[in-house]
Amino acid sequence: MLEKTLIIIKPDVYQDFGIEIANDLVDAGFEILESKEYIFDAETVKIFFLPQLKNISEHFINIIVGKPVNIMILEKENAISDLKKLVGKEDPRLAEKGTIRRLYGVDKDHNAVYCPQNIKEVDWDIKFFFSSDVI
Repeated sequence: MLEKTLIIIKPDVYQDFGIEIANDLVDAGFEILESKEYIFDAETVKIFFLPQLKNISEHFINIIVGKPVNIMILEKENAISDLKKLVGKEDPRLAEKGTIRRLYGVDKDHNAVYCPQNIKEVDWDIKFFFSSDVI
């Protein structure tokens, strides 16, 4: 079944490796349905990430705020689980070889990308950044 999911390329890699990461996604069979550059402010970081992270450090906020990220809606068969596998573990040092986080991330805070973990998060994330007609 075709599914949609979302990925955010974080600011620490977006400028230098955004194109490579997008190519990795397409090479893995994902279709990029929507893509946009976005700049978080501190309040939006808290609203968006708090449900997933449960607590947000000032360090994390400082990494994300005020710098461009790229947000994409992706589609393919089993998109949610396939993207989670392609992205890898949250800590790049523990991620499988060849995953996006292993290739482009540094540590748990600078782990290159964010992706939702389940359909509920996907729906909320897409509605948060894109119009509801995209879902």
